[in-house]
Amino acid sequence: ETEAAVDITLVADYGIPLTGLADSVRSAVYSAVEDLVGLNVVEVNVSVADVHVPEALDPRTVKRQPGTVQD
Repeated sequence: ETEAAVDITLVADYGIPLTGLADSVRSAVYSAVEDLVGLNVVEVNVSVADVHVPEALDPRTVKRQPGTVQD
């Protein structure tokens, strides 16, 4: 076996451009596998399974003041 195909699933932080993230990860994986293992990488598939929203931005975790109207 001289070739490798890699599938990666990741969780992105909120606010990070997803296409740029996927391109960066894909490039890093190509380089790492070829340099460290010596295999020819034929494809790297990057899937974003979820986006992590910090607690401060997540409307489900915002504490409301008593007597305020909820959206």
